[in-house]
Amino acid sequence: MYDCKKGDIINGKYILNENIHNISEDNISIEIADVVDSRPMGMKGLYPGDGILIVSDEFMDAHKEYARNYISMGIDSSNPDKLQDDIDEYLKSETGYSLYNVSKDMKSMQSMFLLISIFLYGFIIVIALIGITSIFNTITTSMELRSKEFAMLKSVGMTKKEFNKMVRLESVFYGTKSLLIGIPIGIILFNI
Repeated sequence: MYDCKKGDIINGKYILNENIHNISEDNISIEIADVVDSRPMGMKGLYPGDGILIVSDEFMDAHKEYARNYISMGIDSSNPDKLQDDIDEYLKSETGYSLYNVSKDMKSMQSMFLLISIFLYGFIIVIALIGITSIFNTITTSMELRSKEFAMLKSVGMTKKEFNKMVRLESVFYGTKSLLIGIPIGIILFNI
């Protein structure tokens, strides 16, 4: 958005009470010490994408009458909620200031992520339980439908050991077929 590089000199205008004060190279010029892509913690502009110019305390002291409305600061605190309450109490008679509590926003975002995680994992567990129940139901129904077939095999001389071996072998075939179809489909869907 801004075509500034390290070492460039900025000359500009202040707008104070709708009067434009020209700033010549003799009066005020700011040399850019560095350009970064991310803002320091707690620094934000009036609009998304606004640039922020961070100046020294000496510059602010020299130009208080122009820059007094544009002061920002970041405070690292072990108890940010109490600090916010204390600042609000101290500045209760002042107008035109804004206070941004990063910790409070982080807590609300973490609560939102927790809530989403609970719903997501709950949904996954419900779907898994439905799937497992469906598998048991299918196996039970299949066994009931094939009960006459099993009775006929036992009546012609199939032993219990042979019967169990046949059922296990069918299960291995069904499981192998499911894996051969399910794994490639899962890999394709996962990579989409």
